[in-house]
Amino acid sequence: MIKNKTNVKETKDALISRGLERVFINRYTLDDVTKKMRKMVLFHPEILTGYFKAIDNHNALNEVFKSANEFEIDLSEIPFWKKKINSIADLATSTDGSVSELWYGNADYIISAANMVQDFDWKKLFDNMSILQDNNNYLRTSYKTVAKRYSETNPLLFKSHVENNIFFTKDRKPAYPVRGIMYSHYVGLGFLTKKTARKIRSDGSEDSSLSGLKTLTDNLDLYSNSDELLLQFTDSKYEGVVLHLVDTLPEYLLASIMGTPFYWAKRKLESRLEAIEKAREAAKNLLNESESEV
Repeated sequence: MIKNKTNVKETKDALISRGLERVFINRYTLDDVTKKMRKMVLFHPEILTGYFKAIDNHNALNEVFKSANEFEIDLSEIPFWKKKINSIADLATSTDGSVSELWYGNADYIISAANMVQDFDWKKLFDNMSILQDNNNYLRTSYKTVAKRYSETNPLLFKSHVENNIFFTKDRKPAYPVRGIMYSHYVGLGFLTKKTARKIRSDGSEDSSLSGLKTLTDNLDLYSNSDELLLQFTDSKYEGVVLHLVDTLPEYLLASIMGTPFYWAKRKLESRLEAIEKAREAAKNLLNESESEV
């Protein structure tokens, strides 16, 4: 009799666990029944008491946080989930391989949890992910997200990181995609100087150099010396950089790139100058017509 009861309990537990697993399987689209079941579990996590292991894996937890976001459920306001969120965020500094799984894109829920923890230390997670990313030419989405959050929450520490590890180091620098994203955030935070602008201009990668310049041209209002900073790029060895300058330099600075050796940049510059002249002539004719009517 005792053995039968044990078998029944084991069967019941197995069925419940299997059911929970099915609810949080990654699906391209969710049917209405699955949506309702997910909402029920998220709002009433006591259902998971004794069965959390059924969804304690990367795939299921990714679905948990993705669904909470879609359903606009703040998990941090629910005691059960708040405790889990803190435990998950701790994985950012663990040595069990969780950071590697996050970097590979298998554990994005760790970032979701970290975003819900007040005063989360993004520097630690960034440092851990940098070990994996710095020498890799494929830029992982998770790393980009963490780098952005680090720059936003600790701008001065981020500034020091970029200067100590890229601008003013004699050691091996991170791979070009990493340098590019570091330049972008650094410039976007308003830290660019004439000296660091020259460093970006001289970067060994066109993509990295262009990334820094594009952020500058998108954020000129951050810099009172924006003209001076733009001029640091005009003698770039990369045609892509000069082409971007042709498109974005104020008219009064275009003379600074007229001596460019790049064929397509020259043609594009000629086209822009012609367009400026045509616009000027059109405005002049319009003014003359208005004066004649008077």
